Amino acid sequence: LLWKLNQQMMIFLALSFHRRNGQKMVIIQMKRIGKHYIQYVSHKQAEREDMVTLTKELDKKLTERQARDSGICPIRDELFSQCFDEIIRQVTISSPERGLLLHRVRDVIRMTISAYQTLYQSAVIFGVRKHIQAQQGMSEKQKNLDELKKRRMLLENLSLIHI
Repeated sequence: LLWKLNQQMMIFLALSFHRRNGQKMVIIQMKRIGKHYIQYVSHKQAEREDMVTLTKELDKKLTERQARDSGICPIRDELFSQCFDEIIRQVTISSPERGLLLHRVRDVIRMTISAYQTLYQSAVIFGVRKHIQAQQGMSEKQKNLDELKKRRMLLENLSLIHI
């Protein structure tokens, strides 16, 4: 699992749950070339205002980065992915089991989307290949048609001569 943080590729190592002074503590461990990072996630539970703020921030970033409203848009995909990661973080604080389940669901969805993208790319390549083959076949058929027309003209001329 790779996370993109601060425009640097980070490798996700572990997600663990601890209790410190009776408080739930979520710890995320990541590694970047030669460096090891540990991030202590806030244990404060999300409130309604946090979700409203998250929604407004998402809308603002979608507008700023000019994400498309429909179709495949990598910008929109990245922003929604970050938003979903934040929702998972917030749920994980109140219920670690639910958070891990959401984490699994997110990973399965990403794998499914990746499989569909691969399938789409293969279909496009197949379609282009078939189109090229059809175009090549058309030139051969056009030559054959021209030859048949010449032959017909010859035969018609010969039949006129014999009459």
